[in-house]
Amino acid sequence: MTIEQVEHLKSIQRRLNSRLEEKYVKGQLEHGGNLWERDNLKDLGMEIVDMLTYFHCVEDNILKIKKLTDLMYEGVREVIVAKNTQNEPRLDSAIEILCSSLADITNLLPKTDYDKRTTCCVGLHAPDSHASSDKTNSST
Repeated sequence: MTIEQVEHLKSIQRRLNSRLEEKYVKGQLEHGGNLWERDNLKDLGMEIVDMLTYFHCVEDNILKIKKLTDLMYEGVREVIVAKNTQNEPRLDSAIEILCSSLADITNLLPKTDYDKRTTCCVGLHAPDSHASSDKTNSST
């Protein structure tokens, strides 16, 4: 594994260990008794219901982020049109930063059809690798 992968694993382990201890102690204070003597099957069923509820909430939030991202890309396209017609040099830098930021946000989302949306930055000299790799891999 790479150093970055090892650090990522350690970060996950730290968060899990911290959360596990916090959750266990909270449960003991709330319920008392020995966890291994409880009706864990019933508890597990309720936890699964909670987990599915959390999943749908996260999914809804991701869909909201995707819609906002679509709006932001449309805004970038409009700025590019303005830049090409007005030829204002400082717009160039702002557009590059915006495109780079949008590419970074997109990379945090689950991979779907968003890879092609960074093509709004075609023709600019983006300061990072996201825009350059997206330009070569896009057809729109």
